Amino acid sequence: AADAGLAEAYAGLAEAIHLDMLLGSRTPERLEQLKSAAERAYQLDPDLPQANLAMGFTAPTLRETLQYMRHAVDVDPSYSDAYHQIADQIALFDLESSIGFYRKSLAIDRAYDMNRLDLLGTLRVLNRGDEARRDAAEIRGENFADRKTANLALIDLEEHKADAAL
Repeated sequence: AADAGLAEAYAGLAEAIHLDMLLGSRTPERLEQLKSAAERAYQLDPDLPQANLAMGFTAPTLRETLQYMRHAVDVDPSYSDAYHQIADQIALFDLESSIGFYRKSLAIDRAYDMNRLDLLGTLRVLNRGDEARRDAAEIRGENFADRKTANLALIDLEEHKADAAL
């Protein structure tokens, strides 16, 4: 409202809506709000990494999604969240490659707990329990304690360590 030409604000709004949708508020209205905010950010500054990430959230194909996200890291190689989002996208079909993107994101921002949690889940699916436990030990945020504990319990169950899982 204070500055209708601030691309960063529209990109931030798009990211907030995207996260809200991931948590369950996925309605046609929310999707339209996401698209509108992303498109406005991109229209204002097509080279803003956050605007490209926002456009990636709304792209109709995986190819287009990854093109936007790739442009975000090309413009700003230190943009940790873009690497995380690329990892989330490719984890759908290439778990091994996604690990490299999660690790790149963590190399930039060691405190990015959501990234570490997604890495933990990927390592768990790949039956790399010891590696997952090492990464889980680095998760510090209280907001992620329950998900960290649940993933570690699943690793223990998958390794037939029921007592440890309990």
